[in-house]
Amino acid sequence: MTYYIYVLRCIDQSLYTGITSDIQKRFEEHRSGKGAKYTRMHSPIKIEAAWSCKSRSDALRLEYRIKQLSKKKKEMLIKDVSLLDNFLSDVVQCEIYKPCNFKTGT
Repeated sequence: MTYYIYVLRCIDQSLYTGITSDIQKRFEEHRSGKGAKYTRMHSPIKIEAAWSCKSRSDALRLEYRIKQLSKKKKEMLIKDVSLLDNFLSDVVQCEIYKPCNFKTGT
């Protein structure tokens, strides 16, 4: 099974990070108010970045590490997903994560 780690942009310009095995379905859940408590309060407008990996434990590890980044570093990561290697190489084996592109409307 493939797992996705994703970063959502919310209407107030905040960022939300999560994991799922079906990114489009999960994004729709967030938008419809059936997602995380955070996204019920901060409506998501688009998927800013996403990575895939084959292991749930690896996905959880990456999600945790991205959540630990400052908003400034998350914004940098969104602009250049290759920075994952720079920001998280101390703990995460970045070669197992593959950047993904997902189109979402506002």
